[in-house]
Amino acid sequence: IEKPPDAVDPGDTSPYMNYTANIQGTWVAGLDLEWVYYLGDNWRLSGFYSWADSAIGPLSVFIRGDWPYEERDYTYFKIQEIGNPDWIPRQVTERIQAPRSVEGNRLPYQTPHKAALALSWLQPITLEPLGFKFGKDLGTVQMMTIFSYTGERFSNIGNIEHQKLPDYTRWDVRATWRSQNERWGIGLWVQNVTNRMGLRDFNQWHTEIMPNLTAKPSQGGLVEPRRIGLTVQYKMA
Repeated sequence: IEKPPDAVDPGDTSPYMNYTANIQGTWVAGLDLEWVYYLGDNWRLSGFYSWADSAIGPLSVFIRGDWPYEERDYTYFKIQEIGNPDWIPRQVTERIQAPRSVEGNRLPYQTPHKAALALSWLQPITLEPLGFKFGKDLGTVQMMTIFSYTGERFSNIGNIEHQKLPDYTRWDVRATWRSQNERWGIGLWVQNVTNRMGLRDFNQWHTEIMPNLTAKPSQGGLVEPRRIGLTVQYKMA
């Protein structure tokens, strides 16, 4: 946001500052639905759906990577110029990006739609029908598959269209065995079976080239790639 007039130093190269606080007039609403349906003694189908919406209250901010944008004049006392040792400190006026209103925008990383669907099968293990008396109670086996959906989100309060994070889906499966006394457990699982990537977060930075010819790129985080694992559990008495 823009600094208050009494907080601006004559040598400040920018009139903006980072500021975190509650925004008056902001509202958030949501609805969560969960359900379970038993297809029989062994099969279970369950899922959830989440809807959310929000609107930011009156606020004007400077947003990185927001273009096209309006400009404004900013006058300050320029003490030095990078790469120019002969620079004489003096007052200069430069054109800088002007802040814009974000009132009514959605809160960052809030997805309007999120859902998941899970199908599971649970079966006790016994060899008694085959005539093995020692195989009466060999624990239980559970198999489960989960399909989830995460809707599109904005990475900042500017709700910039070219910085919108696209929606993505994910599919996980796992099989678990537990002993009769539940002290032992073995699980085999696969996360993100299709290895489909989704953008979890994004941070837009300026890519101004510095004198040493380095730039600070934009950064983002991806959801976890496909992973296959085996888990062995034991509970102490």
